[in-house]
Amino acid sequence: MVAGQEKEEECKIFLVKFMFNVEQDLSHRNLLRAKSIDYIHSSEEMNGLYSSGTVVLSPIFKGLDVTIAHSMRRVLLGASSGYAIIAFQIEGVLHEFSYINGVVEDILTIGLNLKQVRLKSSKDAKVSETISIDLKGPCEFKAGMIEDFANVKVVNKDHVIFTINSDINVSIKLILAFGYNYVQADSFKKTGVKSPGLIYIDALFNPIKNVSFSSEDIIVNSEDYKKLYISIETDGTIDYRDALLNAANLMKEQLFILSSNAQQTTFFDDDSSDSLNIFDDEIGKDYLLSASGVRYNMNLFKNIHEIEMPIRAHNAFVKANIVYLGDLINIPYKELISMSNLGRKSLELVSNCIMKYNLRFDMNISPWPPVDLLNLRKQYEGRMNSSLKKKVNW
Repeated sequence: MVAGQEKEEECKIFLVKFMFNVEQDLSHRNLLRAKSIDYIHSSEEMNGLYSSGTVVLSPIFKGLDVTIAHSMRRVLLGASSGYAIIAFQIEGVLHEFSYINGVVEDILTIGLNLKQVRLKSSKDAKVSETISIDLKGPCEFKAGMIEDFANVKVVNKDHVIFTINSDINVSIKLILAFGYNYVQADSFKKTGVKSPGLIYIDALFNPIKNVSFSSEDIIVNSEDYKKLYISIETDGTIDYRDALLNAANLMKEQLFILSSNAQQTTFFDDDSSDSLNIFDDEIGKDYLLSASGVRYNMNLFKNIHEIEMPIRAHNAFVKANIVYLGDLINIPYKELISMSNLGRKSLELVSNCIMKYNLRFDMNISPWPPVDLLNLRKQYEGRMNSSLKKKVNW
């Protein structure tokens, strides 16, 4: 009986070692992770980037190929960012259902043509800006002319926006913004600046045009695996390899909280420069979300009248048309120190005041001001009023 029990225990130990052998398990886990990545360019190199191509990953554990490809496709098509024109204003035009004497296209057609302008920033900063262009006919207003007035690069420079066929002057104002995915004009109308003749248009911020995938069977160490092909086509404002890298990093950040070593941490780059990362939660526990998808420290929308500072400094800022704290810290310190009736001592006192909000001078906030500045200010007031009521009730 004892001998039979010993034999039974030996069989159990053998099965455990066979099924859960540590060395065997580790080698098997190594095969679950892709070890090679190749790139097959399907477009010519333009401006130092490839607009389309195929990324090849192998080996992929059987069944995970579709999971990985679907995830990357959804992130690429649903969470990519870029630049677009969100509004325009032509002098003398009050609404989109009108036309201009001497211009071939009507206002609706001009809006549609502006939607097709593909932009990318000439800097790393996420800049939002308003530009004005004066044209004298006869001429063609092409997308490439925007580069001369804005901090952006235009991919489709030969794209015609409108044609002036007579000797007239046309002044057009464009609002360029950074955002995510596709945003309808109604969203900008609700949250943006209200101005007579300002026409908002649908904005396609996402630079990804198409994503497809396929896979094939391969054999690795006598085991069946997959080779995954992910084909990406962009609008030319971003390299398809960079687009996939951004999507992969985003997925990694979103899933990190599920891992065993997840910590209370943020996933935003630690920028040691003097630039203010408006996506960083360290600049304040509370933030406000703009219509373009950018998160702002809510303290940026404090009115300078709401901040304790010397009267001399306050009067100097009012004279310089500085309204919000975001306006103030976005001005270079050299310009502030050169303001009349504003000395270094006053600026030091103001600096101590704004440090309470984890802000400081010479912070480059991009994009600032937001397109929906007035709406964000209203949100800030509502947040402050709500906090005040809670304190009173307490």
